[in-house]
Amino acid sequence: MLVIGIALLGLALGLPAQNLVVVSPNGGETLTLGQTVQLTWTANNVNQKVKLQLIRGGGALVGLIAGNLNATPSSFTWTVGQYEGGTAAADTNYKIRIHTADSALEDASNGTFAIIGGATPPPASLRLTNPNASKEMQLGATCHITWEGKGLDGSNRLELWKGTAKVGDIAQGQPANQGDFTWKIGDILPGKASAGSGYKVKVVNSAGLADESDQSFTLNPGMESALAGPETPVQRSQLNFQQQTPMVNAQIVPYAVITSFTVDGHPASGVYHKCFRAQGVLCQANAFSQTRPILYRYALHLIGLENGSYAHVVHQTPWIEQNSYTFTISQAAAMNAVYGDGNYSMVPISLFGRVYVEVKNATQSESPQMTAIGIQLYL
Repeated sequence: MLVIGIALLGLALGLPAQNLVVVSPNGGETLTLGQTVQLTWTANNVNQKVKLQLIRGGGALVGLIAGNLNATPSSFTWTVGQYEGGTAAADTNYKIRIHTADSALEDASNGTFAIIGGATPPPASLRLTNPNASKEMQLGATCHITWEGKGLDGSNRLELWKGTAKVGDIAQGQPANQGDFTWKIGDILPGKASAGSGYKVKVVNSAGLADESDQSFTLNPGMESALAGPETPVQRSQLNFQQQTPMVNAQIVPYAVITSFTVDGHPASGVYHKCFRAQGVLCQANAFSQTRPILYRYALHLIGLENGSYAHVVHQTPWIEQNSYTFTISQAAAMNAVYGDGNYSMVPISLFGRVYVEVKNATQSESPQMTAIGIQLYL
């Protein structure tokens, strides 16, 4: 009677009418626990804060959904079933009630709506998928660190461990649920790991979930150190030259000696030179011998990601008189030579390896002289 009296008094005084009406859900809906929906209402000339409540069809309070809301804009994003201090059970007998802070204005859904149980989300999981096997890997080569996750938020961190001790972080800020990181083997933040056995990679989510390699692996000495060149210019100019043995009459044994060798224009050095398979790999050699003709033999060796220090002969020429030769090889041929026919799951960006040249003349009985240039072959 008091509310009616106030309303009549307002009309008598010419005050604007006030009302507060639930629009949605207003009865007959079926909502799923955990989904988000918009609770909407209309509010005319309402200057107070409003509250939203979840009630039973008969009016019994289940819980406060939200309080201290502005009357306009007239909507609220609700995670179905949630109220302060709990979550509603699945049932068919619910309504939404709205009222002002002083409860002078109030309304509820015209009819009841149902809340049904939602699918239970699977538990979060994280699994390192590579490297997982006991194997040997070459420091300075590259490999793919891969992982799979479900229901994860945040980001992942990749770590290198040796036994029970963390060596360092490999990478940070990686995708949470699925990722593929190309690792220059041994690199950590900051610095490099040393050669040795008992290493594992661990992937750690920012929420704490983690997984590590199933088996430990070995890091072999780096290819850069294996290819380190001579220390002085004089030594470099004499790279791989064989000792000449004097004869009685001071003649030199007439075997062939390499005087220069380049791959795609790059001479031998302590670094790996970039080569591109699609352009072919051009070898150019020069040699000296008192006896002609001089014969050359070229070979391309590659090192697989999964095989560490084991080099594979991708192609070797017969002995030929050409002082230049271009390796033209397909992507499939390179991969099959390294991993076996079809025995690989993904094609890497590049492979490390060496290009060799051997020289001899037609009459020598001594072993041929040989030198190599390290390359990074982009597939």
